[in-house]
Amino acid sequence: MLKITNTKPLVLVVDDQLEIAELLQTILEDEDYTTLLCTEAQRVVEQVVLHHPDLLMLDVKMPVINGWQILKELRKQPATAQLPVIMMTAAAETLVEYREELSLYQAQILLKPFNNLSMKSLVRNSIFMPKSL
Repeated sequence: MLKITNTKPLVLVVDDQLEIAELLQTILEDEDYTTLLCTEAQRVVEQVVLHHPDLLMLDVKMPVINGWQILKELRKQPATAQLPVIMMTAAAETLVEYREELSLYQAQILLKPFNNLSMKSLVRNSIFMPKSL
């Protein structure tokens, strides 16, 4: 089996709105990240296990299963418990409503619409900051 080694950080972008996922893909690839897109919430855990991304950017509000449910599932599994995650939402009240979850599940938040510079900084810090022990 041929395995291709990729030295660029891999970001899995999950949003049920393809236009947003593709916008993030364009911005991230311009910053020299490799990206994978997923628009089906029910396939996220499978994609994380299969591809081992360096960062997961996960929309909060999606059909079938929401981002918080996916994050909880990922944190239960040893292989994905420390995966850096950025939760994305257009609902500012999410910051207050899910403050405890953000802390408990060690996730960052990105409000939509987002500022490109802030988003790039958040991605860089999430991937390259030292992981907690």
